[in-house]
Amino acid sequence: MTAATAPHNPAPRAPRTMVPPRWREGWAWLALRRWWPWLAAVTSGGLLTLGLEPWNQEWVCWVALTPLIAAIWAHERVTMPVPPPAAPTGVWRHWSRRLRPRVPRERWARGFLLGYTTGLAFYWTAFYWLTQVTEPGWFILGFYMALYPALFGWFVATVARPWAAPPAPAGPAPAWTRPVARLFVLNPAPAGRSPLLRSRWNLVFAFLGASAWTTQEWLRGLVFTGWGWNNLGVALHRNLPFIQVAEWTGIGGLSFLAAFVNFILVATVARFVLELRAHRVRAHFDFTLTLAAVMLVFTFGIRVLGRSGREANQPGVMIPLRVACVQANIAQTEKWSREFADSIYQTFADLSAEAAASHPQLLLWPEAATPYGMYDGAGDTFGFTHEVVRHTGANLLFGSLDYDFGPDGRAQADYNAAMMLVPGDNERRVQVYRKLHLVPFGEYVPARALFGAIIGDKVPSDFSVGDAPGVFETANPVVRVAPLVCFEDTIGRLARQPVLLGAQLLVNITNDGWFGHTAANRQQMSEAVFRTVENRRPLVSCANTGVTAFVNRDGRVTQILRGADGSVFGRGILSGVVPVPANPGFTFYTRHGEAFSAACAGVMALGWFFAAWRFLRRMMVPWKARR
Repeated sequence: MTAATAPHNPAPRAPRTMVPPRWREGWAWLALRRWWPWLAAVTSGGLLTLGLEPWNQEWVCWVALTPLIAAIWAHERVTMPVPPPAAPTGVWRHWSRRLRPRVPRERWARGFLLGYTTGLAFYWTAFYWLTQVTEPGWFILGFYMALYPALFGWFVATVARPWAAPPAPAGPAPAWTRPVARLFVLNPAPAGRSPLLRSRWNLVFAFLGASAWTTQEWLRGLVFTGWGWNNLGVALHRNLPFIQVAEWTGIGGLSFLAAFVNFILVATVARFVLELRAHRVRAHFDFTLTLAAVMLVFTFGIRVLGRSGREANQPGVMIPLRVACVQANIAQTEKWSREFADSIYQTFADLSAEAAASHPQLLLWPEAATPYGMYDGAGDTFGFTHEVVRHTGANLLFGSLDYDFGPDGRAQADYNAAMMLVPGDNERRVQVYRKLHLVPFGEYVPARALFGAIIGDKVPSDFSVGDAPGVFETANPVVRVAPLVCFEDTIGRLARQPVLLGAQLLVNITNDGWFGHTAANRQQMSEAVFRTVENRRPLVSCANTGVTAFVNRDGRVTQILRGADGSVFGRGILSGVVPVPANPGFTFYTRHGEAFSAACAGVMALGWFFAAWRFLRRMMVPWKARR
């Protein structure tokens, strides 16, 4: 072949500088990949708050944990891209240090910190009203309370997690799945190895994770006397069909159901994306069974409500009790000032005389209604209250101070107490219940030597704790009443104790004046709704200011005191008839308490045991090989 006929082969061009795919993603994408787990954890904390008063976004409970779960299940590390040849070395080193993730590589530590972040975001926003009492206390308390969601994150990261990576795509995947896959699935493994593709494993992960969430809420209500406010299931407090299951499981059952749905949603989205990338979509029985469980709980609640309505209309089942609640709206700055003592007595005398027009059989005053204790020599509370009973002819239940006196006649212990006077009692006896659950940083200061300087003179001394639950008995008609003081209606185990002793009616007297016109009182009422369903007893709440209301045994708020402007804050009287069950039985929850939540704790303990056992078995393999 001659040169004239030879084919023309031009010299090859210099190859383009090939930019690695990760470099083309850009710095914004890399920063997002680094920080999105922490942003997701903060988002979960904010969503948990939105489900509570005063926002009441009920739907949020079904999705609130999904950002946190996705962040925990995501891969632990973000691989930094290789710099292109043209990239200045100094600039690359500067930005690579800034974008490199600084999270621990240990899976448990990452889950713990993500859960802790969610806890901080939640407690600092949901309990914002604590700043009305003490801003440093609110800030410090958040660091302690966040330990419980951190425990949940630790468990999900070590036990309730997919242990293998998802399958690699078998071909070109739909474009919209790529961002999700890049964030959630970073290192694909051989096809078919991910348990997320199997419904049974998704149900197992959801069961373990929901048990962990229920357990941390239960522990939060027990440790250090407990503060079990604002659980995940509380967001459903206005959904009557759903909350009826609380008579079996307590509020823990609703938290379990909501957390279970959150896990299934995350698993379903991840599984759907993986199946589209692998071009193999199957039936999602885990999602179908979860929807069936939600509908089953809802249907059960509808049937219970229908049966309860039919029973209430039968003669002799209910005792109509006429109740009048006095909301005096005494300012917190005046309540313990002796210069306002006479005006406080006069306020209650006038409001009680006004309430007597409705001929109440039970007259209620709020917590700490009297400026002096019942047996305080500085004031005549004893004579004043008996005079009110004589004029109104009603059983009077009110809050006051009680004392233990020493041999020298001085008070050795102070108690926040509820007391009842019965008309026609010639011996002028007083039924007394001393509060069992004290509010930390409100009625006592834990480790006063450490926190006393933070609280200052807002809590100058500590109350003493009562020794037994109380049950009062009214006259004409005879009704056994369970007195609850302050925040005790937010604690299920305290409300069931007097019910086991035969109480037919729950009465909560409270003073929310400490927290001003915030959502504290409404959050308290949303908790109290569950006490009625758990024990199938109606509840009457009488507040100094805030929410004064009647709640029937199905959890429905039948009456609430509001002013002319619709506000629950102010002075007024709430009168009405409360149907009280004449011969009530005991629910499963009343008999067994938090058995469901305790069972979830057992599941969590077993999960950790088997995880530790698997870990030890893997550790033994190289040890045996060395031998």
